[in-house]
Amino acid sequence: MADAEALATRYADRPGVMICCGSPEKLTAEPPYDTVVALDGLSRLCTAEGAELAWGETFELLVGALRPGGQLLLGVENHLGLHRLVALPPEVTDSDWVVTGEHDPTRPAGPARVRARLRAAGLDLTRSYAAYPTPTAPLALVGEEILADESTAGFLAATLSRVCAPMANVLTEPDRLAVDALRHGVAAELAPAWILLARRGPATATEPPSATGLLPEVLVADGPDRWDIRRDVDGRWTRRLAGAAGAEAVPSGRTLDDLLLAGCLRRDLPAVRELLGAWQSAGTWTAGGPGAWPVPPGPRRCRAGVPSMIFSS
Repeated sequence: MADAEALATRYADRPGVMICCGSPEKLTAEPPYDTVVALDGLSRLCTAEGAELAWGETFELLVGALRPGGQLLLGVENHLGLHRLVALPPEVTDSDWVVTGEHDPTRPAGPARVRARLRAAGLDLTRSYAAYPTPTAPLALVGEEILADESTAGFLAATLSRVCAPMANVLTEPDRLAVDALRHGVAAELAPAWILLARRGPATATEPPSATGLLPEVLVADGPDRWDIRRDVDGRWTRRLAGAAGAEAVPSGRTLDDLLLAGCLRRDLPAVRELLGAWQSAGTWTAGGPGAWPVPPGPRRCRAGVPSMIFSS
């Protein structure tokens, strides 16, 4: 209520702005909308004064609030996501008797079932992202297409390793688990959340061109920097820093971490020395450096950040 009152005061002089407070059932009495945004999921949309709606019931209300051609931007937390797998057991509270959303039979589990649920509701999925490292404060949104591209596996491994670095006490290292999930092809399945953009049915004849094609495939917040990845006209992945004039190609190949581990497993000490020497002499690209770039093929071109390691001869 306090938030709604504050918003109503802020937009009091803005024509056409209406603030509604309460459960999503109120949307049925309003005209359909061009866009509905529910990035924090559906469970918090219900109020204590209204009926306790299941996930599917709330979802149907949001879909019904869209006009033909309208877009839904939806966030869905993964109850088997990496953030839960590494978390310490929570403190027991008086509310633990409440059945949580993971036991809601109307709530789809897994990215494939979420996409199927959208299609069953008459929505055309136009973009889907795996969100890391947490559902409420993601630092990286990674699209399905680039996750399926093996040539970018090294780059994505370095990126996920960086954004998933543990910030609190955990059961195991989330950055290592994220990289393992990527290596085994289940990065989307173990993502803490999924962000989906979908359109309801066909667009109207007077609708302006959609901006969906302008959306990047990857968005990353790296400290103060914001950058994204897109395909250029030649089909190559390019990386652009926010505010920068140009873009640079996303390097392909394995990470320095993988190359070093492979050398150690072969007991190839000359190769390990050469890799470490090239890495240390790589100028500004140091361990944990900006962007955590992977290593393109060839040890002389190493320029990636790697976790601390101890080697013995």
